Amino acid sequence: MKTLYALILAIAFTSCTSNSIKADSEMPQSLEATTREKTRSAEETKEQKPNIYVDAVGYFPETKEFYVTLPFKEGVDYKKFEEIGMLADSTVFQDEETSRERLPRQVALKYLDLTLLDTINIYDSSHNFICGASFERVEYYQPTIESSFIAVFKPSVSTTKSEKGYYCLTPTNQSLKKPSFIEKKSTTLTNRIKSELSIDPNYEWTSKHITLKKSGITLSIYSADAKNENRTLSYLTELRNGKLNVLNKFNGEYAFWNLLPLPISHNNHPVLLITMAVPETDASLIYVPFIWKNSGYKMVKNRFHLQE
Repeated sequence: MKTLYALILAIAFTSCTSNSIKADSEMPQSLEATTREKTRSAEETKEQKPNIYVDAVGYFPETKEFYVTLPFKEGVDYKKFEEIGMLADSTVFQDEETSRERLPRQVALKYLDLTLLDTINIYDSSHNFICGASFERVEYYQPTIESSFIAVFKPSVSTTKSEKGYYCLTPTNQSLKKPSFIEKKSTTLTNRIKSELSIDPNYEWTSKHITLKKSGITLSIYSADAKNENRTLSYLTELRNGKLNVLNKFNGEYAFWNLLPLPISHNNHPVLLITMAVPETDASLIYVPFIWKNSGYKMVKNRFHLQE
């Protein structure tokens, strides 16, 4: 298991860009660097408590419920994962491939972060409102590949649709503005990104471009394995007025995989939900919000302070 939880802990307070958003900025590699970054980020945000939760949402057709993956509370050793799972007290659903077991509330509150999860609003990937949903319980979820702890939600209306691509927002005072953009395929732009950033890829994993209709800005994600280097590089860039700018660079096991602007904004820029994946593995996808700070996008936890 449990690379998902290891990664969540590793990036909890770590931005994969510096404040200056330089093209060569990278995620800290050493424990000391991670600790310094964690301290700096904690100091920056200590007066700004999270006021919104953003994440992808899964759906269980067998119980007609939605769910999100839960991280451990800060300071909990993720190596206790299976030990905590054994504290489940009843079976919610089980078949040949999947097991869902209820985790007692007191256990969940002790080990898992349930902040801001009383109520969520669910949207599809086209930003259509599906329904509101209320917190029901915490489960130890064991599919065939990778186990996790999840928060399960009961929808306010009966829902039978199980389309992939749901996401959720907690209720916010900010007026939601449905983003309007065009996804485009552009070998020319992909080649320009590789040329200007001096990327010599051994294998390309992702190249995706979207143009925001209102501003005309094109946002791109690009990820590749670099030649002669045992690492995957991911970039988030913008093409603005003919100039290519690096908004974020990530170097790690996970790679940028998909990009979705959301109907909320931070510092007058749309919040982005970036899907991240470990190439050529069965590791779970993770969905990470990116918010605008200074002159680029910063990776944040799924709970963060939204400038309203």
